[in-house]
Amino acid sequence: MKRFYKAAVCDSAPDISEKDLTDFKELLIKEMLRLGATDDEISLIHNAILINAILNNRKPEDVAWAILQ
Repeated sequence: MKRFYKAAVCDSAPDISEKDLTDFKELLIKEMLRLGATDDEISLIHNAILINAILNNRKPEDVAWAILQ
């Protein structure tokens, strides 16, 4: 089930480049560190979160806050 979901999520975002994902992830990590995130909390970041955030035009600040809640 997890493999199917992971494949479906990755295939549904053809317009997002690896550079976009990397850039967003860097901004997200910076914001999480600013909010006081631990390494365990930073490890919660997955490509599915990044893809969803980019597709839904979310700001890294908002995503960081949501992850830390």
